[in-house]
Amino acid sequence: MSPFKYSLAAGSALTALLGFSQAAQAQAFYLQEQSARAAGRAFSGEAADTGAASIWWNPAAIGGIDRGAATISASVILPRGEVADSGTLIVRPGQPPAPVGGNGVTRNPINNGVLPSGAIAVPLNDRIALGVSITSPYSFTTDYPADSWARYSADRTKLRTIDIQPSIGVAVTDWLRVGAGL
Repeated sequence: MSPFKYSLAAGSALTALLGFSQAAQAQAFYLQEQSARAAGRAFSGEAADTGAASIWWNPAAIGGIDRGAATISASVILPRGEVADSGTLIVRPGQPPAPVGGNGVTRNPINNGVLPSGAIAVPLNDRIALGVSITSPYSFTTDYPADSWARYSADRTKLRTIDIQPSIGVAVTDWLRVGAGL
């Protein structure tokens, strides 16, 4: 391989590594339960739906609505599971790696919760509508006991977000809607 091709391959690999690594940082805390209507359909086709309940996923969903609409929902989240140690080691300066110790299985470290969400949309004319959605797409608390093997990574982690998204939707034609949200 020539030096140019080697540099190009290395640069591409580094760009991919840095570019994609940040996208997954909070995904363990992501909650898609932003609409009771979408939950009833198991979140299938949410981006293709129309109306206020779909603004958060697709601002174009309100383009061409003929009357105002509002939606409020609350999803109860009851996670269950366990986290098991599979040989985690702790490294201290000047000492050899050692097992972390503690309880090797932690059950139900994610707390139960309620996820509220809502949206409102108002038509300006027969083609243009304005709307706003209020959601909390990244919200949860993890709580590990003091004797858990995971205590070196996290005792308690709390992440709360509130997403307020003003949106506009435009029905360009009878079959094409476009939208934007901030």
